Amino acid sequence: MLYMDLVTPGGVWNPIVFIVFLAIVGFISYLIYQLGEEDVSPAQGSKPFLSGNPEISKEAHRMSGSNLYWGLLESMEKYYKLMKKMHSGLINDYIFWFLLVIVALFLILIGGSKI
Repeated sequence: MLYMDLVTPGGVWNPIVFIVFLAIVGFISYLIYQLGEEDVSPAQGSKPFLSGNPEISKEAHRMSGSNLYWGLLESMEKYYKLMKKMHSGLINDYIFWFLLVIVALFLILIGGSKI
């Protein structure tokens, strides 16, 4: 009973062998961890590694949202203009479209099943 193999759609495997293998891998990982340097100061260990380059200030590499999404906004400009025209800001419109999409998805999912 202890050495019983499990037959699954993915294949045959033995949980005891898996647990032993996992323990061996965990032990080897712990040994590798113990070989690491112990004299790293907390300040040095918390700095990001930038391939030997000095860390620049946060203000020097700050990027605004308009710069970050520039390519997306440019490529979808026609879509955004259409959405701005359709935008009313009324919660009733949002609820209507939400319910309409939910009903459409429900009909697609239920209508496609063969009961």
